[in-house]
Amino acid sequence: NYVVVYGVYPRISATPISGCTPLIITFRDSSRSYLGSIVSDVWSFGNGDSSFVQNPVYTYDTGGAEIVSLTVTDSHGCKSNYRLTVTPIEIIADFSGDTVLCPGEAANFLNLSSTNANRFIWYFGDGDSSTLRSPTHAYSTSGEYTVTLISSYSSLGCKDTFKLSNYVHVDTPNIDFYVNSNFSPCPPFPVQFNNTTQRNDLTWVWNFGDGNSSVQRDPLHVYFFPGDYTVTLTATDSFGCVGSRQYIQLIHVRGPIGHFHLTPDAGCEPLSVIVTGTTASTVSSIEDMGDGTTFNNTVNLTHIYSTPGTYYPVFTLTDSLGCIVAYPVDTVLVGAIPYPNLPRDTSVCRGNYVQFTLTSGDHFNWTASSSPDYLTCDTCRITTTSSPDTITYYVTVTSNLGCSATDTVTVNVDPLPQIFPGINFRICPHDTIQLQAGQNVASATWSPNLYISDTSVVNPYVWPPDTVIYRVTGSNSLGCSVSRIVKIWPITKVVADLAVTDTMVCEATDFPLDVIVSEASIKDTSFMWTPSQHLSSATSQSPIFSAPPGDYNYTVIISSSTCIPDTAEISIQVNPIPDIISGDNQTVAVGTTVQLFAASHDRVNYVWTPAADSLTCTNCRRPYITINQDQVVYVAAINDFGCKAIDSVILKVVACDPKMIFVPNTFTPNNDGLDDKLFVRGIGLKQLDYFRVFDRWGKLMFETHDISQGWDGTIGGKPAAIATYVYVLKGICTSDAPVELSGNVTLIR
Repeated sequence: NYVVVYGVYPRISATPISGCTPLIITFRDSSRSYLGSIVSDVWSFGNGDSSFVQNPVYTYDTGGAEIVSLTVTDSHGCKSNYRLTVTPIEIIADFSGDTVLCPGEAANFLNLSSTNANRFIWYFGDGDSSTLRSPTHAYSTSGEYTVTLISSYSSLGCKDTFKLSNYVHVDTPNIDFYVNSNFSPCPPFPVQFNNTTQRNDLTWVWNFGDGNSSVQRDPLHVYFFPGDYTVTLTATDSFGCVGSRQYIQLIHVRGPIGHFHLTPDAGCEPLSVIVTGTTASTVSSIEDMGDGTTFNNTVNLTHIYSTPGTYYPVFTLTDSLGCIVAYPVDTVLVGAIPYPNLPRDTSVCRGNYVQFTLTSGDHFNWTASSSPDYLTCDTCRITTTSSPDTITYYVTVTSNLGCSATDTVTVNVDPLPQIFPGINFRICPHDTIQLQAGQNVASATWSPNLYISDTSVVNPYVWPPDTVIYRVTGSNSLGCSVSRIVKIWPITKVVADLAVTDTMVCEATDFPLDVIVSEASIKDTSFMWTPSQHLSSATSQSPIFSAPPGDYNYTVIISSSTCIPDTAEISIQVNPIPDIISGDNQTVAVGTTVQLFAASHDRVNYVWTPAADSLTCTNCRRPYITINQDQVVYVAAINDFGCKAIDSVILKVVACDPKMIFVPNTFTPNNDGLDDKLFVRGIGLKQLDYFRVFDRWGKLMFETHDISQGWDGTIGGKPAAIATYVYVLKGICTSDAPVELSGNVTLIR
């Protein structure tokens, strides 16, 4: 038995599969059926069109990739589908651009062709072309121009043409004019200008050749001076295109001719001006300077304007035919001198102000004899000073024309009387005190007139039983015055206290006992301390206390006039200072480490203060220090009361010198504690390469590389003989200098 499986093997082809539109493609079905035959073909061309022909021919009119599918059915009813992609390429040419231009103006063209186009050629209608994508082109002459764009796809040759007939309009206004008359034997000469241009969409600008112009279509213009004048008419249309017409020396006006120049034409009074000029066709002239002065037949002259103002000189010329022409010369501006006119030097009392006002000028610059100048504004017309001292001010005033003037004023500032500051005075019952108005007070007035000896004297007496506030106004000999107030405040009892409370101090301490007095009579206040021992004064407000260790109690009585006295007490405990010793001063080689020590008979804490090199500890008895420079190290001993004693040790360093390294010539190893070992001695040996001892036959008795080890006079644990021995050593100083020594040493017991 066996199983038969039917099926279709789809197979299609297309020729061609890409190309330019309209693209004609021939499709072929080569499908096979197993043990059967193809009975149905259904083609789908991807754009909605279809066919049932086995081998159709189809035309694509639009571009874009399309997926073509074929569904085949065989005689067994089996179906299969096959797909392929075809690519019709469609080029669409399109553009936009400027359509209305003036001759010579550049037109901008924007290429709007399909994106698959990559090659272009433009024809602008005037014989020029371009291969740019979006070119710019200028048309030189007026006309209507047809623009053509050919866009193509270079590899396949696909292309499209887009043409716009009479697309660009290039034009310029064509204008002309004439005059009713162009000659006059004498000015003024009115001329009517007639515009013959046949367009109404233009704007006009006339240039008459004499410096004047007009925007009218048909203006009337008057020529006031002789000359030959060129006239130009310019027209602009709504698109900005400009056309013009010019007639050279169109207008002819005769008469006396003059050319004049005046210098300077502006300045400060008095202003001297020079006029220079030339004339032609002139038989006589009158020169009017505008200030009432005239000259005859003098075109080159010098004239002085003495009065500020604006002047308009006119020179009038006459020719042989009697033609008269008036020529305005440059306008003359004569400026006035802006005198500041400051007031005379003045005097004011300190604290008052002086205001200055300038009546002329436009620009102002204030300076002073000292800095700061105390002016509210140094560039203003109106300014104010409140200088505390005498000062001189300088001002420069300048007009807009540049005319300037200066002035000076001195402000003498008189001092105020030195009135005492406003304060409060306390007095005891029945006290009478004398008030002082102050220094340099020539006269004074006091108020109110209560419990006062005289209200018009400088130093009156007062005795108020209750609080009274007096106001005094004092004046000095210069008339300057100041007012102050003083309050007299009667009290009945002294109020005082000590600045410190019961306390402890260390012996040998100078301790101030300050009394703070809150209320007492201004007349007098006294102090009495008991007991008086160990005080710098028994009657001082702030005596100094200094005593040996012990407990002390003091009482102070504060008295003031007839007020009830006040009393204050204090207890002081004086504690002993500990003793301390810090050992001997030391001199060592640079880089040597030594141990310091401190000692005291008291129970204390130690605090070391290194000067340069650091200590291994700062709160122990025996710190180590590696010494690299000269210095002083301080140590403090502080007892349980906080009392402190200080000692110091001086540490000095010396440079290593090989001559300072030595070995003694004798030693006595008899265990008496003196010279029992033979050591290498000296300062500054930082490295010992070897130290060797030999007997006289060359036998090695001892050897070490440690400078802290010495020979104890034994060999093999037994005492060496009393004899003379030889030593050698080698090492390096702290200065890196080598050390080599040899010599004899005698062992003695």
